[in-house]
Amino acid sequence: MNKMAIDKPNISTENFISQLDDEIKNLQLSKRKLYEQYANKKINKTLYLNERESLENELKDKTKEHEELILNNQNHKAVLEKTQQTSKIFLKYQSTTDLTKEIVDKFIESVKVYDTKRIIIKFKFQDALREC
Repeated sequence: MNKMAIDKPNISTENFISQLDDEIKNLQLSKRKLYEQYANKKINKTLYLNERESLENELKDKTKEHEELILNNQNHKAVLEKTQQTSKIFLKYQSTTDLTKEIVDKFIESVKVYDTKRIIIKFKFQDALREC
């Protein structure tokens, strides 16, 4: 497993979230300026309402996209953290040749013995490994 790839944050996602923040602020500012134009009678009511609706729709879309990106980024960070923790444990025991109680406690969640020919071992990191 490449340690550099694990430790490196997703810079482009962070930048895109920041860019969306700026776009949302600009849309809010545009909405405010639009109202000022209407209040100062520089535009009529119909134009104001149409433009406001357009800005509100765009603002709603950008806000939704922003929230989804933040949630996805948080999920990504959680998976990354879990993967890093799992990797550290694997690296600690990678050259071990003997099965000890400590290793069993770290790696094995359960052992089910059905008969002399069937045993199922569930590892603690089984789900984490599937995600990788």
